[in-house]
Amino acid sequence: MARNLNELHPRLQEKIARLQVLCAKEGLQLGIGECFRSASEQNALYAQGRTKPGAIITKAPGSSYSSQHQWGIAFDFFKNINGHEYDDNAFFTRVAQLGKSVGLSWGGDWHSIVDKPHLYLPDWGSGTNILKSTYGNFESFKKTWGKASITPIKPAQPVAEKSWKATGTATCGGNSVNVRSAPNGSVLIQLNKGNRFEINGETSGSWAKIKVNNTVGWMSTQYVVLDQPAKPRQKPAGKITLKADGIWGSDTTKRLQQYFGLSQDGVISNQLNAYKKYCPGIVSAEWSNTPNGGSQLVRKMQAWLGIAQDGYIGPQLIKALQGKMGKSQDGVLSNPSQCISAFQHWINQQ
Repeated sequence: MARNLNELHPRLQEKIARLQVLCAKEGLQLGIGECFRSASEQNALYAQGRTKPGAIITKAPGSSYSSQHQWGIAFDFFKNINGHEYDDNAFFTRVAQLGKSVGLSWGGDWHSIVDKPHLYLPDWGSGTNILKSTYGNFESFKKTWGKASITPIKPAQPVAEKSWKATGTATCGGNSVNVRSAPNGSVLIQLNKGNRFEINGETSGSWAKIKVNNTVGWMSTQYVVLDQPAKPRQKPAGKITLKADGIWGSDTTKRLQQYFGLSQDGVISNQLNAYKKYCPGIVSAEWSNTPNGGSQLVRKMQAWLGIAQDGYIGPQLIKALQGKMGKSQDGVLSNPSQCISAFQHWINQQ
């Protein structure tokens, strides 16, 4: 199938050129797919799902000249990143919005066969009946064409997706905060206060590049609450031996930090006051009303216990620890606590 933009109607070439500029401004990797399509090429597509393997993707046989591609008034597009050409609905929706702003129409608005990668000149409606009744065939139609005043950029080769290298983590500081495809670009998703994400250190003005699950985008820096940077890891002076007194003080915290390979400051940071009532036996924690990402140590323990890793000591962690230590699971670490005493005895054996 041809990807020669010069075979398209001159007005369509001009609109593609304008669309390319708009997409570039928003960081959208626009790839150009099929452009003009011959009758034999259209017949090959029509056979798919009928006489050849695959799903049906067109209702128009080549002999009918019912495809807009056969008249040079349509083109297909894709996300120009290897392996992700057609898996981003937000990309197709935003490119379609930009295409409409320059006077194009979108196959994604069709109802019979929805064609999201398809944009076309709407001058002759959403089909080809007007063209066929007016001009009879493509060659007669092409004789009416002039020359494009501006021409599109030659389609680039698909680029490899850049590998993500996180430099830290952060928390969203507001509700309904937009994550955009580019600074001031289209909205990909929204985050709420307390949602966590990765950062890679890349910024653009008042925007920071972030990654949430598998979505990479840009967030206003005013909502990016950075986690406290990890303190330089200190070389342990030797294994700390604890007194199994059932009270979780700074020495117990240091020994656990030592065991899990963390910097040893003896403090369980960023814990929520709402959970403090469940932890009278823990005297080495920092408590606050504001969620601020929790503690690295707690996340290590949660992973060790096989539960969700939110960084906060709550009833779920306590019950899991009590079960691990063979104690009654009431969700409270008392002062002193049999569970803490058993935990201290266990860590001394490691």
